[in-house]
Amino acid sequence: MAVVTMSSELGSEGEQIARALAERLGARLVDPPALFDAVRDYDAPNLRPNVPELAERAPTLWERLNEERRRYSVLLRAVIYRFADEDNCVIVGHGGGMLLRGVRHVLKLKIIAPRDLRVQRVMASTEMRDPTAARAAAEDAVRRADRDRARYIRYLFNVDWADPASYDLVINTRTISVVSAVELVTALTARPEYQPTGESLTVLRDLALSSQVEAALMHDPNVWVENLRVTARGGELTLSGQVLAEEDRDAAEASARAVAGVRVIRNEIAVQPPPLTGM
Repeated sequence: MAVVTMSSELGSEGEQIARALAERLGARLVDPPALFDAVRDYDAPNLRPNVPELAERAPTLWERLNEERRRYSVLLRAVIYRFADEDNCVIVGHGGGMLLRGVRHVLKLKIIAPRDLRVQRVMASTEMRDPTAARAAAEDAVRRADRDRARYIRYLFNVDWADPASYDLVINTRTISVVSAVELVTALTARPEYQPTGESLTVLRDLALSSQVEAALMHDPNVWVENLRVTARGGELTLSGQVLAEEDRDAAEASARAVAGVRVIRNEIAVQPPPLTGM
């Protein structure tokens, strides 16, 4: 059983490697359609697949002003942590490696290739008959994909997408074939370094539990907590933030207790009624 995250450049054959690896490991492939379907489980209103967090792009200036940014970031964390906690999956893109960087047994991959080779591969996948136009379109697609993914990772995690230190293994498909890459990664997942320990499982389960509760609270119409923060340590959940009345505090705790896996809650939500006016 293994948990693998994979980030890849357009034209690097990362998608082919992800599919073949999932099949080889008998693992679930968490690609964009699977991730979007999982987000739907939270019954989020007006859910759209083209929002920045799900489309792997940085938000525009106008989008940054929308309060939905945090909501979608929470949903993204919740589904990725949930898949990882369920084990045996290959998570494609969406900053999975960054989200799970603190979980030792998760193997974090980056798939790359020389730019010109990537352009050639993108050209080969199109049906344009004019080679000049096809090359121009492919170069533009590669350039835009690199820009969007770099900005996306910077936006969500404030790290450099191209920094190899963010990954356990970087595979260059200039000479390494899809078959060889799958063989290499399969062998690596069987190594002791990538076997879960009690400590690494606890870290992952705390991340999964806190994110599930935060997502549930944010999408419960009966709950409103300003500056909501949910953390878990060793299975013990802590809620913090501010509400207007004691019943709001109680409603948040009740909603949290309804999430599967929650046993102990420390409710540190503060009651801060609105200031009196007209005095």
